[in-house]
Amino acid sequence: MNRVERYLSSVLVVHFLLVLLVLLALIGFTEFMNQLDDLTDDYTVELAAIYVLLKLPNYIVQLFPVALLIGTLMGMGNLANHSELTVLRVTGWSIRRIFLAVIKVALLLWVFVTLMGETIGVNAETYANKLRAESLNKQFSLGQSNGFWVKNNQRFIEIGQALSNQDLRDVVIYHYQKGELTKLASYPQVRFESGQWIGRNGVKKTLDWMVKPEVPELKWIDYQYENLNSVQLSLPFLPADLEKLTVKSTSLNLIQLQEQIDFLQVNGGDPSALKMAYWNKLASPLVVLAMIAIVFPLIFGSQRQVSMGQRIFIGVLIGLLFHLGNQLIGNLSAVYQLPAVMAAFIPAGILLIVALLWLRLQR
Repeated sequence: MNRVERYLSSVLVVHFLLVLLVLLALIGFTEFMNQLDDLTDDYTVELAAIYVLLKLPNYIVQLFPVALLIGTLMGMGNLANHSELTVLRVTGWSIRRIFLAVIKVALLLWVFVTLMGETIGVNAETYANKLRAESLNKQFSLGQSNGFWVKNNQRFIEIGQALSNQDLRDVVIYHYQKGELTKLASYPQVRFESGQWIGRNGVKKTLDWMVKPEVPELKWIDYQYENLNSVQLSLPFLPADLEKLTVKSTSLNLIQLQEQIDFLQVNGGDPSALKMAYWNKLASPLVVLAMIAIVFPLIFGSQRQVSMGQRIFIGVLIGLLFHLGNQLIGNLSAVYQLPAVMAAFIPAGILLIVALLWLRLQR
């Protein structure tokens, strides 16, 4: 990296950090004000402040593309206003060379922010959510009053409520064979003890389907009841799996997201939201490239000086439109069952193509 590249890098990093600090201050203050409505004797102002501070690393990851876009616009715009980019062009620096110099530092920033988010960010967010939930004495509940279902081979398992990741209530296990319900076992309480799921005060019903010769088109059912005071159950999940189901995708790193997607697919769950989060993480380098690329036609295509306020407005507008487009394509992919990988890469791909064509037209 020569002296000019170092200078461009310093300009970009300084303006990026300035924008990021402002955005973090705004979103942190807003989040803190929201927490004030939930204050109790246990959840104090100090804990609310700690909760917000712990969420800041994840906010940095979420704000990174917009902060990079606005910071690059401000930095490059400042250079353009002082004719420094013109000097670079006169001394032999092409737009392509300037772009490569800028994208190098942008990708380095992305690597740093991503590593921080995948390690510190997810762990801090998980601890923050746990701290808040414990302070507010909120019970662990996956499906709330509606519960949730798990499919395992020929069994369908209904969990009415999860008081914690080791204490389940109103559990019903349906056994099917050749498309017919053969056994039904219900347990008011199931707890995880000594490494095993234990169901108590349960009732098992065995169904025997019979066909009478007089009416062959109808099947008759013979019931057999059995009371189960305490029985060891073979459930296809562990407490850690249940705990992950209540965690937002922002609290999971790439490996954890893949594990959770696999778990939901095996047990008949819907992993579409997690797949979207997974592919959005993988598409983030393309987003960085697109955000930097869209800056160049805005800077080199303008023949007059533009104020800092105008550049900030343009950056916020582009970031907002990109976010709305991302959300729209994500929702459409969910409705029409499109692959999550397409929904993650298409918005950034479109923005990058538009930027390159726009820049090509202005050269």
